[in-house]
Amino acid sequence: MTRRILISIAVVVCALAIGPAAARAQGGPPLMTDDPGTPEPGTWEVNVAVTGDFTPGTGAYELPVLDVNYGAGSRVQLTAAVPVAFQHSSGEGTHGRLGEIETGAKWRFVDAGAALPVDVSTFPKLVFHPGVGGPAEDTELLLPLEAAREMGPFAVNVDAGRVFQRHAGQRWFYGAAFQYAPAERMQWLAEVHVETGTEDGTVRFLNAGFRRDLDAHRILMFSIGRSVFRGGAAGETVAYLGVQFHG
Repeated sequence: MTRRILISIAVVVCALAIGPAAARAQGGPPLMTDDPGTPEPGTWEVNVAVTGDFTPGTGAYELPVLDVNYGAGSRVQLTAAVPVAFQHSSGEGTHGRLGEIETGAKWRFVDAGAALPVDVSTFPKLVFHPGVGGPAEDTELLLPLEAAREMGPFAVNVDAGRVFQRHAGQRWFYGAAFQYAPAERMQWLAEVHVETGTEDGTVRFLNAGFRRDLDAHRILMFSIGRSVFRGGAAGETVAYLGVQFHG
């Protein structure tokens, strides 16, 4: 599995490098697949969102999700995300607690140029899982790579990485996101995102959505999609609605 993932990543990055490059593609919220883009030095990007994950009879919500990003340099982004999570199930009602807390730093170590017209970054993250009583149940370390490029109004970015967790087996994730910008202030989005080694085995997410510039400092973001499990397990509907404040 690991070898196939690495070969797939290499093939996609080589394909992205063919032809002239343009501006950077934008992954990240409202998608699961990330990209190498970082805020301008000394500026902030703050995403305030609501997310949902639904199956028949159950639902998980994050309301709100506060995702704060800071441009610490021309190629460096510092990140912290804190959600309030709610779990609902038939017969048990709704229970709320602090959700998964993320901290990380993105470094874009390759800028698109004549030799390689692709941006490439890494985005190590620590994910803390607060227990119901307060102390962390476990901590995850995510080590991904991201690559992206644009071709006129079209853009594509890919990411892939390993998840390290003390009490879990080998886990990987990888995805590809596609963007079409028919107008300056509008972006249509679609992605395929895969997670392996989860409790449900390999899970594939198919998402679609958009970004819409509301003004010079606000962007409306939305996506909705479906997860597909092997073995006939029921799929999940996933959704994201938020506003990005930047400047």
